[in-house]
Amino acid sequence: MPAAYPFNKSDNEILRDLLLMFSSSQGTAKEQWSILTETLINQVGWDALWKLSKEFCKKFDERYPCVVFVSVTSVNSEELSANVEVLSVPHKDVTLPEYVMDVPLIELWPTLKQKDECVNAEEISEFIHLQRYFFENLWMPWDDQEKEFSLNTIENRMQLHIELNNGTIPNCVAREIIQLRENAINVHEKIQELDPLCDDDDSMSPGETLQDVELNARLETLMSKWTLYENPLIREQYVARAMQKWQNHKTKNNAVALWKGGDVSSFEAVSSFLKTHVSNEFALKFMVSFEDALALEPDEVFVCSDNYEVPEMPLSQISIRGLRQRLHNNGVTLIATDMRSCLLSLSKECQIHDMTLHCNLVTTVVAVRAGSLHLNNCNLLDDSTNSLGHCTQGIVACAGARIVIENCTFENFYLGIVVHQGAQVQLKNCHIKRCGVGIEMYSGSEVTLQNSTILDCSEKSIRYQADDVIGDTNVIEGLHVSNTCKIGNGDLNNEIEIIS
Repeated sequence: MPAAYPFNKSDNEILRDLLLMFSSSQGTAKEQWSILTETLINQVGWDALWKLSKEFCKKFDERYPCVVFVSVTSVNSEELSANVEVLSVPHKDVTLPEYVMDVPLIELWPTLKQKDECVNAEEISEFIHLQRYFFENLWMPWDDQEKEFSLNTIENRMQLHIELNNGTIPNCVAREIIQLRENAINVHEKIQELDPLCDDDDSMSPGETLQDVELNARLETLMSKWTLYENPLIREQYVARAMQKWQNHKTKNNAVALWKGGDVSSFEAVSSFLKTHVSNEFALKFMVSFEDALALEPDEVFVCSDNYEVPEMPLSQISIRGLRQRLHNNGVTLIATDMRSCLLSLSKECQIHDMTLHCNLVTTVVAVRAGSLHLNNCNLLDDSTNSLGHCTQGIVACAGARIVIENCTFENFYLGIVVHQGAQVQLKNCHIKRCGVGIEMYSGSEVTLQNSTILDCSEKSIRYQADDVIGDTNVIEGLHVSNTCKIGNGDLNNEIEIIS
């Protein structure tokens, strides 16, 4: 599969772009996106990776997830969809029609290389990434009923999204907000399924009529509750009250041992490990479900079985440690439960030790939104069976993040580590290999490399995104490389690229 355009804009840059785009049109959220799509995506014949939704996989009887290489033959701006020609599939067992209709634009990822050189794939990719970001993170079901979707709503939603991910909103409240949004979207989908029947009242049974009324009433209730969180002034008071209530119930630090069970010898190994890592000040619980464990707001999580699926949930002020003993020769592996943007979204003070973090189903393994992260003795891996089309990233350090990475390996990502303006990353005894770009830095970031290697990168070992071109020199302010490091062939003039 060809490589897709990555998306590395900060939250503030995304907000700026969304406000600029929405300032030029009026109507509901969908109507405004339709106008923008018709204006900005007026080209066809562009190539993309199509990441099939569960709905499409079920329709074509294919295993989820599935990614295929397509060419767009037409765009339906009103429905925010495209008709595509299937160019290639990941393996011979995948059988799709040659042409597929009504593929949502947000399921398409334009590729870096295009057959038609006249196609502005970068501009198309930027637009679709913004649209995908909006519908995945900001959109609510009632937006398409509001006559005028305002810029103020975008700002409020974006601020809420940022606070959910940077630790401003405690996990106990963040979980409730995320669940509220999921419930609203699920109810909306059920209403949509009944809509064709509603158009013909004679075809609806009394039970279906009652269900429709109940679902709409449920959606109204969820909408009313959402306003408590969307308004920043009300949210501040509500979060403070909820946090106080939660703190009154939490009287002791929590530690959770995740274990799926096993024989007596395995239990003895787990017990021995926990005795050396959990002090008496912690209340220790054994659990099977990662989601149930996170509901306890644990300070530490010890993963004692080989593989665990991690639910999508912003995490803050948490330590996650894997059990590396004789029963885990390859260590503990964490993977995502479903296709999403990142495996772990972290803020405040976090630690991850002795893990393999797998890029299966995600485009970014670890996103550090704010605060500090200590990553030690971990393997971050895209083992090339990832069907997301080599647009993957190992770690993304957002503005304000401070990351120390020790004894870790990054392998086979498109971008090994991305360091945004205002972020600091320090690597000690680390190896980045077989990536497209080992480290991507932005102006105002800081990267320190000690006793580390960056090898076999297909594009550049280090790429620096400068605000302005800095002459012809490859001296980058903020990049510190010790003489114990090996960067590509050793000639930094060839291994470092500066672009603006």
